[in-house]
This record gives sequence, structure tokens and C-alpha cells, in this order.
Amino acid sequence: MIIVNGKSEPLLGLKWINILQLDLNSLIHTRIPIEHHINKVYDVSKLHLTLKNYENMLNKKLGHCTKVQAHIQLKPDAIPKFFKPRPIPFAYLTGVKEEIERNVNAGILERIDTSPWAAPIVPIKKPNGKIRICGDFKVTINSQILVDQHPIPSIDELLSRLNNGEKFTKLDLSDAYLQ
Repeated sequence: MIIVNGKSEPLLGLKWINILQLDLNSLIHTRIPIEHHINKVYDVSKLHLTLKNYENMLNKKLGHCTKVQAHIQLKPDAIPKFFKPRPIPFAYLTGVKEEIERNVNAGILERIDTSPWAAPIVPIKKPNGKIRICGDFKVTINSQILVDQHPIPSIDELLSRLNNGEKFTKLDLSDAYLQ
């Protein structure tokens, strides 16, 4: 167990207490014997050492998958579609240019001279004020893809599987839409 000084969100909040169907009154007003004992107490230097050991996972750089390569399988009769750019709101122009440049510099996007395919972009303003660039692929490639359909479980199904879980974590993926 690592105890960190400062304010932070609780690991088990009211939402999870409700999902796990825990009786809050009995939790507050009942004495529960402690079955687990703290075997070791680490100071802040142990936390710093742990953070140092995993600094490549905690930095702001985008990761790079080397194990598999993505492949989009097109229908045999797929016809390339090229859509001209949509107008970008003037207030977003600088942010869009900066985000495109950032993506080019990070190796996410690459400049090309010509292509039979082109989808318009939709700039979205994020809560931090920066711009997220989304491609509107519904007008181009989406209808041309052979999709391997797999049923995706609902959030309720996923949460019910966590009912007897003991350890949970919260992940915040940087540029998650690129993952």
C-alpha cells in the first residue's frame, strides 16, 4: 500500500458503492475486524523509485505498437472517395495547424502529395482548449470496409464482472483516440 500526501479522488466512491451493491449504513456503523496487516511501510523515496522505474510508461510521449500492424480490409468493389476539406472556423485555424504539425512531428501523420482517398476533418475543442482533429470517415472509407463484427459487451455487463474484484485502477491514456 502506498499512501501519498495530498487531496485526491477516493478509490471507491459512491458510484462504485452503488454498483457493487454495498450497504453504506452497515459499512459506516459496523466494526469490521482487520484481517490484513501492513507488512511494509515505504517512504516517499520508494514512490519516487517506482515512478523512475516506470517513467517510460508515465511520460507524455505517444507509445508505438511494434507487435502488430493494422490493416483495413476493403470490399473487392471498393471505389476510392475524395472529399474536399470543409471550412474550418476561424477561431480554430491556429489550433488545427498546431495539432497537424504536432502529429506530423510525432510521426502520427505524414505529408503526402496525392491520394485517391481524402476525408474531411472535424475539429473539436477539448476541455483544455486544445484542438482534437477527427476524420469524418463516414463519407469516405467506412462504407467500403469489410467489417469483422464482434459483439461488444455493455457497460453494465462489464461492471457486473467486477463485482468480486479486489484491485482496480484508473487509466488516463494520453491521446487515447490514437491508441
